[in-house]
Amino acid sequence: MKGVVNVAEVNCDEEGKLCRQQGVEGYPTLYLYNAGSRVDYKGPRKLDSMENFVRKAVTAGLNTVDFNSFAETAKSEKVVYLYLKTVNTSSYDVKKVETAVKPLHGDPPVVQSQDPLLWKHFNKDPSRGSVILAIKGGEVTSSFNVEPTTPAQSLSQWILENRLPLFDELSSDNFQNVMRSENPSYVVIVAIDTEARDGDRLAADTATLNEMAKTWNASGRKINGRPVVFVWMDGVQWQKWLKSMYGVKQTSMPAVVIADHENLVYYDTDRSKKPIAFDGPSVHQALEALDAGQLKAKHSENVVERTLRGFHHKLESFEAYFSEHPFRTMGWIVAFISLVIIGLWKLVQMDVDPHAQKRHRLD
Repeated sequence: MKGVVNVAEVNCDEEGKLCRQQGVEGYPTLYLYNAGSRVDYKGPRKLDSMENFVRKAVTAGLNTVDFNSFAETAKSEKVVYLYLKTVNTSSYDVKKVETAVKPLHGDPPVVQSQDPLLWKHFNKDPSRGSVILAIKGGEVTSSFNVEPTTPAQSLSQWILENRLPLFDELSSDNFQNVMRSENPSYVVIVAIDTEARDGDRLAADTATLNEMAKTWNASGRKINGRPVVFVWMDGVQWQKWLKSMYGVKQTSMPAVVIADHENLVYYDTDRSKKPIAFDGPSVHQALEALDAGQLKAKHSENVVERTLRGFHHKLESFEAYFSEHPFRTMGWIVAFISLVIIGLWKLVQMDVDPHAQKRHRLD
């Protein structure tokens, strides 16, 4: 990476204050600082994956494409944003788009074009102004009209909501991006027993999941204002994790759960308290029931684990506060100790006999 980025290694045992300030929670952690912003690398801890992430991030931007070059990009990427511009598109609008896609750091890529063939291919009318298309699997899944009056925050929110594929296999490579996304989502997880599925059957299962995702996406619905992501998991490889987190056993696969990983809760039954079936109507009805507040959440952690996690978070908060305000914290500690000493002294005084007085000899 020489000549591309500067790489610095930090020992958090020796530089604890710095690591706490930067929000380091585990090791190894890779942060990329670029143009005044920071991004947390959440991909696999493989050298080639990390190098690919860095190269994409430092070269991220609105690369210009035509009809042919875009076709190549769309084939190699699960998700790509296409910014279709007109001759009347202002530099102000372009800058707005550049700012909105900056947090992506090139993943997924964002390209721009004025090629009439692309306007025609995606059946868009240039007379209505510029537009950004979210393209997944070669199909437009969502679009956003960019106008001078478009709020930058609305565009940024749309970009983040559409960055994940319609459906995907959940693995260690994309776990962080899916389950711990900057834009929290509800995740429909289908656990599949790959030992009981041949290639054709597995392809049929993923096709079913793809159709579920397309149908839900076409409805434009969200759950409590949050998007829904569809994934499948290898139930054999992830068997222990699925059982400990969601109580899913291999004998019950294919099994469906709706995970809210941000709050470590999940839902595995519909409004009639029956297990969610692996078919479109059952999953969509469960999502609708969840949106209506008709499903009861189950915890992914037991009481002890939740208590320990809560205590750990409070301890981390105290450490962060102490690191940022050492003198103020010491003042509070001294004040607390002083109050305890005063309180104990008063208790001791109350135990002393108020009538006991020194007796003087008369002789």
